[in-house]
Amino acid sequence: GLMIGGQFRYLTDSSLGNVEFEWLPNDLDTGEQRTLFHWDDRTRFGSNWGTVINLNHVSDDQYFEDFGRSLNIAATTLLPSSAYLVGQGSWWSANIGGDEYQITDPTIPLQAEPYRRLPRMTFFAEHQLIGGLDAGLDSEFVSFSRDESIDGSRLDLFPYLAYPLQGAAWFVRPQVGFRYTSYQIDRDDDKSPHRGLPIASVDAGLLFERALKIGGDGYTQTLEPRLFYLNVPYEDQDNLPLFDTQEVPFSFGQLFRSNRYVGADRQMNANNLTIALTSRIQQWSTGNERISDRVGQIRYFDGQSVQLY
Repeated sequence: GLMIGGQFRYLTDSSLGNVEFEWLPNDLDTGEQRTLFHWDDRTRFGSNWGTVINLNHVSDDQYFEDFGRSLNIAATTLLPSSAYLVGQGSWWSANIGGDEYQITDPTIPLQAEPYRRLPRMTFFAEHQLIGGLDAGLDSEFVSFSRDESIDGSRLDLFPYLAYPLQGAAWFVRPQVGFRYTSYQIDRDDDKSPHRGLPIASVDAGLLFERALKIGGDGYTQTLEPRLFYLNVPYEDQDNLPLFDTQEVPFSFGQLFRSNRYVGADRQMNANNLTIALTSRIQQWSTGNERISDRVGQIRYFDGQSVQLY
């Protein structure tokens, strides 16, 4: 049948964005109306606050399979939407808003749909106290809901103290904090579970440089050894729900994270030492990094006892 589509783009002193839509008033195969809507917007209110909006919706879970113009679009399984008021200052940042996903693959059951996170509020701050001592707070509050599932809310707080030291060719950052996570869950028993764990780490590294000449061009080669020690005691977390937590796909940066999970429903236990080495070759004339090699290993002194399931 006849499909109508369009795009509207706008740019002002404080905003930019675009609106796209597609409309098929009468699908000759299904006899139904089928639609797509997309709105992307970035707006600033002064120097500290603004909005980030990305709204998406399709009329049915086979829309991309039928009308996707590329294999990548046709294979879309979850369609995200989010809207946030965002703020940022010299030592703080905050987000207030929410997000949800729409299933766009007919083979995925509705029970697999991620939870709606509405509202979701985050606040991060780090400020220097006296004598180079830094105090920080990483926090999040989320209300979770999903059709035919247990709903609930979660408050996650991580206050910490850090004492970063650095020179031209070295750095050391010891840090100690306490992560407290509490829930209010709509279930018959254990409606208010919580978890509290101290987290301590030391991150240290060196930077060595030397000049190179290759084919008449000048380069700088670096050698950057790094150590990262992490200690988190074990706590049984089987009574905590799993709202939005997943294991992070392993990467080099994961060697230096305090948690192998993204999301606050699980905090791994740790008695680990990471040993890593990075070498880079940077061209003088352009500043571009031509070669980067990295190798690292985590030494586990205790086993990983906290699991998702």
